[in-house]
Amino acid sequence: MFRSVLALMSVCWLGCCWVAPVLAVETEEDYTVISIANQAIKAQQEKDLPTALELYTQVVNSRALDGGDHLLTYIFNNRGYIYLTRNDPASAIRDFTHSIDNAPDYVAFINRGNAYTMLGDDHKAIADYTEALRLRPTSARAYANRSFSWLNLGQNAKAQQDMAQAKRLDPKIDNLSIN
Repeated sequence: MFRSVLALMSVCWLGCCWVAPVLAVETEEDYTVISIANQAIKAQQEKDLPTALELYTQVVNSRALDGGDHLLTYIFNNRGYIYLTRNDPASAIRDFTHSIDNAPDYVAFINRGNAYTMLGDDHKAIADYTEALRLRPTSARAYANRSFSWLNLGQNAKAQQDMAQAKRLDPKIDNLSIN
């Protein structure tokens, strides 16, 4: 019922790329991988998603980045976001999970929750939105998105409670309402 609305909201709200931290460049391969990652981020910011996807995939396939490297977290989250916008939630979930496994972040949990919602798995979506709220209790977007999953499950009271909290945290969310 609310899946297409939620997908559109996630695109609008999470439409920007994370900026990767500056990393120490020790080898030519490090420089190349960081350069490709920067090109991917630029392509995504310019809305050239096919190029960004190809470049992110090159970075992932290079295996030059170690687990725990924050750049790898950003790469997986950004590539997952592209999969989400291309209506490929299964691939998005895979990348958001890699991002979370590498360095748990509330944005990756929201993104993965959105992908689960697209697949109709509102129970897993709620679990991810709840985890996002554990990491960032002031995330209006996590409350708003969770409210739609509650609605999909027929839990109207919980949906209204979450939407009210989202509106308290961010009055700009006021254009969304649950009747």
